[in-house]
Order: sequence, then structure tokens, then C-alpha cells
Amino acid sequence: MKITSVYLDVLYEAQPDCKTIDVSIEQHSQRFAVLHGGLRMISMILPDVFVGRDLDVSVKSDGQLVIGSITSRSITHGPLGIQHDPRGIEECLQNASPAPVSLQWFATWKCNYKCNYCWQETTRDSYRKVRNADVTPVEWIEAFSRIPVQEFYISGGEPTVLPGMLDIVNGIGQRVPIKMTSNLGKSFDVDQWIKEVDPNNLDCVTFSFHPTQQSWEEYSSKITRFADAFGGHKTGCELVMHPGQKHFEQGIRDMQKKLDLRTINIDVYHVQPAKFPPKPGEGTDRCPHQDTSLTMAPRATDKTDPVYCSAGVNRVNVDPLGDVYTCMSAIDRGKMFGQEALPHYRSTGNVFEGFSMSREPTLCWEKFRCSACDASIVQDSWTPHPYPYELPLPE
Repeated sequence: MKITSVYLDVLYEAQPDCKTIDVSIEQHSQRFAVLHGGLRMISMILPDVFVGRDLDVSVKSDGQLVIGSITSRSITHGPLGIQHDPRGIEECLQNASPAPVSLQWFATWKCNYKCNYCWQETTRDSYRKVRNADVTPVEWIEAFSRIPVQEFYISGGEPTVLPGMLDIVNGIGQRVPIKMTSNLGKSFDVDQWIKEVDPNNLDCVTFSFHPTQQSWEEYSSKITRFADAFGGHKTGCELVMHPGQKHFEQGIRDMQKKLDLRTINIDVYHVQPAKFPPKPGEGTDRCPHQDTSLTMAPRATDKTDPVYCSAGVNRVNVDPLGDVYTCMSAIDRGKMFGQEALPHYRSTGNVFEGFSMSREPTLCWEKFRCSACDASIVQDSWTPHPYPYELPLPE
């Protein structure tokens, strides 16, 4: 086949006995773990020397696997047979225009708690062990000052374990009042915040309660002191409805009313996978069957129908290294699949290297995976793309 770019996409559907795929061109070979549950996609990056050449692509597996297509991609969604819809793009941007331009910064993946229901904790090798950027608070402030946003939200991990966080809050907050989520643990010194943080630099700080890590007495005492100093209108509370801590719900609700807190989040508990993503097996020696009709059969669904989304236009997420992603799903999927992730899951730039917001919306077929933090900003922009059936879930 003609290799037109460094991106090679393999669409496949695997049976439960299949765990591993090998994709090879000449001496270049990569092994991937298989995901099940319908049509999936691998997006791999080839060496530059392959571009422009006619080469044979070999795909082998260790179990039953059907290949839908192998495509050398020239446009982002080329392997899916999708063309951009100018009317949908324009409508998406119009729908997004009233929303504020919002940035969420995951200041660090490190946390001083170990909650067994945390999505970052269950994949701790992908998050907790990742280093932070080796920069000063001043450098963070200067980098973010170059991005014109109306909302600035700090999250983590636990953001207050990052050295210099109070300086960053004050530095950024002078331009855009800060929103933050914290676990109100040992790294959050209420007295120091009262002494050093200008209340005008804060929009709202939401404190999540984790009963397995902190007593109710300590949590309620610290949040009361914070609300008394900064005001209930700048304070929020939060509880994950894990089966072992549902009995704290009434206490949280009573405290919200007593302190007249601005927000209260009672979050649904989601069971986390024991281990994800999967890892490839030891070997592959089977040549999978190819069936091009696999990618053409209608699969009606209301979950994976593609939409244009304003993520990247009026909402971005920044990781602890300063890398910018369109959404939280992009951060997570990008971590899982690295350079093999689809383009809209890869980093779109870095705040230390002159990053700018995108001018065009993202085409997405995984809005069911959208986090509440992102959806609250972008969901009004979602505009259907005139595509007749379900798109494959990438990777």
C-alpha cells in the first residue's frame, strides 16, 4: 500500500480469545494490547523514511481477529470515511460563543490520600508516578498569563502538595479569580491561606470529604474556618457516594446549609477497573481475516454518534508538565495509548511553548465518556455530524 503519512490506522474487531496484535512494516514492528467490545482502532506512528513508499503492512494476532481496514491517513478521520461538515462546524462555534473560555489545570497527579475509589489511584502507575514540570511558580504564572481565559480551575491529584501553590493562586488570581478542588488534607493549611491569600483572588474552593482518609471532625472544623474567613460564597463541599460513606451525605447537606456554602456536589460512585489498560501477551502467529464490510455495517446508537465539540476552542485541560489537551478524556486516553492515540487525544501544545487555543471544534464520538467538569462547559456546543452510523471507539 502507498504510505502517505506517518499515521497508520488499523480498524479491527477481536474475539475474547485474542489479546495481542503485531503490526509490521519491513523491520519496523509494534505490539499492541487488544481491546474488545466492538470495532476498535489502533493509530500508530511510522518512521518518516516510510512516507511516500509502497510497502506491505503485516498484521498478526494471537487469537480470532477481523481487520476492517488498514489506512495510511491523510486527514484526521480519513480511515473512518468522514469528511468535515462546514455547516456543523459553524453551528458548533455559534453554540459555543456564549460560554466562557475555560482552562482546567491538573497542577500535579500526586496526592496525599489513597482513596480506593479514585480513578487516578486505580491507574496509579499512569498518574501518581508522573513527575511535575521542573519550573518555578513564577514561570507557571507567566505561561498561563499568555492564554486568554475567563475561568481558571485548579485540580489534581491534590493541588496543594505542589510547592508554591499559594504564590500561583495569588499570581493568577489577580487576573482571573481561581476555582479549585482540594481534599482539605494536611497540605492545605487554612491559617496560611487566611494569612497569605487575597479573597479577591478566589472564585470558589470546593473541598471534597474522604472519610477513609480524614475524620469528619477535622474536615468540618477546617471547612468552617475557611468559610468564616473567605465567605460561604467562595466555598463548596463534595462527597463521593461510595457504599462505605453514604451515611455522611446528610452531614454534608446540613453543613452546606449551616455555612451557606456556594456549592455542594454529591458525586455518583463509579466502580473503577482493577487494572487498565491491558498489556499485550507474549506472541502472535495468526493471520487475521480481513472484511472491509465490517466498517460499513450500520450500528445505530445514541451514544457514539459523532458530534462537533468546542473542546479545544473554549475549553482546554493542562497537565503537570504544561501539555495541553482538548479534554479530560484526551488526557486519560493519551496516557493509556501514548503516541498510538488518535490525533484528538494527543497533546495540542505546551503552555511554555507559545500555545494558542484552537479555532476549529473537535469531532468526537465519545460524548458518553465526557467528564462532568468538561461537559458543563462544552455540552451546549455539541452539534451532530451527518454520519449514518456508529463510529469505532478508538483503541
